[in-house]
Amino acid sequence: MADPVIKYTGKDGEYHSGIPMRDLSGPEFDALDAEQRAVVRASPVYDYATYRDAVKKQRDRADAKAAKEASVTEAPAADVPATDANQESAIAGDERPS
Repeated sequence: MADPVIKYTGKDGEYHSGIPMRDLSGPEFDALDAEQRAVVRASPVYDYATYRDAVKKQRDRADAKAAKEASVTEAPAADVPATDANQESAIAGDERPS
């Protein structure tokens, strides 16, 4: 899946000073100063809401995948095979001297 971008939706040369008049990638947005990021978030010249939602969906999918992988790799303690010493002890009736 392609990385989300903040779509430039400006018409007739609409722009904000110091902010490119084109789609912005996540790293490009992060490189803007705090004031410019606030302008992009609030401006109708950029579709920040769609970008924000796409990033959230990506994170949710990644979290779900990580949780699924973690649940598959974690075996319950009851499923852990006994060691050879434990098996020998059980076979011998645990009659080993202390």
